[in-house]
Amino acid sequence: MKKLIAVFMIAFSSFAFAESDVLVKDLTVDPIAILSWTAPNTRVDGTEIPSGEIAGYRVYSGLTVDQLNVLVELPPETLSYIDDGIEGSVFYAVTVFNIFGAESDFSVIKEVRWFVPKPAPAAPLLEIR
Repeated sequence: MKKLIAVFMIAFSSFAFAESDVLVKDLTVDPIAILSWTAPNTRVDGTEIPSGEIAGYRVYSGLTVDQLNVLVELPPETLSYIDDGIEGSVFYAVTVFNIFGAESDFSVIKEVRWFVPKPAPAAPLLEIR
């Protein structure tokens, strides 16, 4: 089996997400996706977010970009999430929500693909007489 690790560096920009890089590595273990982000410090209108206003983050996942569902809700001090055992193609996005219930738009939606590699063809058998 191969492990695909996708590291999401999602930077919040005022309750909106900036475009980010994805780092993908192939390893020889089970597949996981590692998402990480930085906490926002300003709102979309440029005003500062007071300490304690962020209530948490929601990680969304789905098989298509149009069908993302909440995978997990995390407390405000948690800035990463590991999703293990992914299969095929999975899309991820993160939102931030505040103590008043307002939630940001999705981050940039990222796709993680993981497929079991095909084994190398067996060497032909030789018959020696």
